[in-house]
Amino acid sequence: GRPARAVADGCVLALGQTRRPDAVPVVSGALQGNLASAEAALEALGALGAPNSLPGVLEYLSDPDPKKRRAAIDAASKILDPQLSDGRAVEPIARALAHAKGGEETSLIALLGRTGSPRATALLVPIAQNANDLKARRSAIEALGWIAPSGQDRVLLEALSSEESLLRMAAALSLARAGAESSTALLLDRLERAAEEDRGAIAIALAGPLSRTKDPGIALRLERMVRSSSGGQRDALIAALGWIPGPTASQRLAALGAHAADPVERMKVAEALASHPEATATLSGFARDVDSRVRANAVWALGSVGSERELPIVVGALSDRDVAVAGNAAASLGRLASRHHLSVTEHLCAALADSRSYVRANSLGALRLTGKRCADERARQLLMLDRSEVVRAAAAVLVQSVPAQRPELDRSALKRCAQDDVSGSVAAACSNPPEPIAEAKDPVTVYVVPTGDSSPVPGAPFALVRADGIMRLGVADRSGAVYEHDAPRGFVSLAVPAPLVR
Repeated sequence: GRPARAVADGCVLALGQTRRPDAVPVVSGALQGNLASAEAALEALGALGAPNSLPGVLEYLSDPDPKKRRAAIDAASKILDPQLSDGRAVEPIARALAHAKGGEETSLIALLGRTGSPRATALLVPIAQNANDLKARRSAIEALGWIAPSGQDRVLLEALSSEESLLRMAAALSLARAGAESSTALLLDRLERAAEEDRGAIAIALAGPLSRTKDPGIALRLERMVRSSSGGQRDALIAALGWIPGPTASQRLAALGAHAADPVERMKVAEALASHPEATATLSGFARDVDSRVRANAVWALGSVGSERELPIVVGALSDRDVAVAGNAAASLGRLASRHHLSVTEHLCAALADSRSYVRANSLGALRLTGKRCADERARQLLMLDRSEVVRAAAAVLVQSVPAQRPELDRSALKRCAQDDVSGSVAAACSNPPEPIAEAKDPVTVYVVPTGDSSPVPGAPFALVRADGIMRLGVADRSGAVYEHDAPRGFVSLAVPAPLVR
């Protein structure tokens, strides 16, 4: 029929929240038939994220109504995935960009990057080089980082030498995502002769080119640079060495770790080996290190690259006296089990009785990764009775994600939690279904800036909450950074560090 506009808008917005593919033609029909407002229908299509709805959304990028243009930009940014190159959107975005007004220009430039199409490179390079507006140049430089290597390195390398720190950092991040192998030697040359203020950006930029290099000589050169450096720069170079694929890099890292008297260096080597499956023997040794910081990073790395052989080591770390080691062990058990289809439910359920809240919370998160619940329904008990709001929130996610034999008891517990829990964040977790865990993974570097400080703090304790809900625990390196090799795509955040949690 033809419902009232407000009713139709409510219907399409609700359909958008269902995330169901069969809602796309209904919402698209409401948009084309003018049953619902364009703003509501475009918002719903963006929430649905279906690529087949993109052509209808792109039509509104050049609409005379600024509200419709804004809604179309927002929707297209959610539908387009740079990992799935889509050249269909390049020309409509370019036409809209030619007549952009106000703040739309930077949003459309960013949208070109989200197409992931090499055809967008030719449009973005002149803006990145010549635009008078600093925001437009920065947006173009960032957008080039979402496109696979297609000749953009030259302009990004130029921006890496800019007098504007915002442009330098944007170029560094784009090179880290999309830098070509051919830029590796140039960046290493710069790093050896760069002024101190440029070294951080260059070290970040190296990630992309190094991850694509096949030259074993690069690993040897980088190892020599590590040995001649110190402090935060040394840790950044160790991380860069970890980005190089293959056994040559892992052998160089193992050699560094074997001769490192400083536990902070061994800690960083363990973190860098999280992308090297051939390094499990080295990581197993680090998991027994006398320093808890080294053990914490090694146990976490085994969750990324370990196999069934390393399972006993991770299980043993669950009882480690250090909370970061034990908490990381719980998370790694879930990651190992989900990847190799291992049975770890018994170990994780036993860990729910641990006195440390972050160990309990990570055990609940790990159970979600494996799709299991404990036989005694501890999750519902923790949801209602645990003193830690972090644990109660993790229990709420598990209860909603993994069905129980008696779902009516889950519904009752969640309803009571939503109404009565003293924590707003826990009540929200009980009220709203959790986001599905993304299959895609991204590397991420996080700089730890504690409350009250204005810059990253070396050795600062952290609790890094990933998009799948599990936490990585530990301390930052000598530059105040922590590198996570395979974070599920989505939001990451820093929680209260484990040593400060009651």
